[in-house]
Amino acid sequence: MSANQPPVLHPIVVSGYADVGIDESLEWFTSPGIDQLLEAALVASVGTGVSSITAQASAPERLTAGSARVGLQWQATSDTGTEHRGAAMIRLLVVQSGVEPKTELLASLEVGDDVARAASRVAHRFLDELGVRLETAAP
Repeated sequence: MSANQPPVLHPIVVSGYADVGIDESLEWFTSPGIDQLLEAALVASVGTGVSSITAQASAPERLTAGSARVGLQWQATSDTGTEHRGAAMIRLLVVQSGVEPKTELLASLEVGDDVARAASRVAHRFLDELGVRLETAAP
């Protein structure tokens, strides 16, 4: 790849689940504490080598009675001072199974081909962490 060519981007779509209803999930995404909850989930999913992470969610957009979406932006600084920025769209979808409410968290993002595999693993861990935090915390 020459210096004039843009980096090759790789689309990633991963899912996770929260054992709470979509309305309760959306309450979190509209609460003042959502950015801190997202940052805590990111820190837990990235592991070592990162000195700081910030995250910001956009206002949720209700699409249908059973779906919504939320934009997410983040910035991470590695222990060596390298900054990484990214964005994702998280779709919240009602899961119709059993009696207990459940929400699917479906994240879509694009990353450089050189980090796609690692980014996919981090995204899976992030959605798992986010699901647990949505289940155990009150907005």
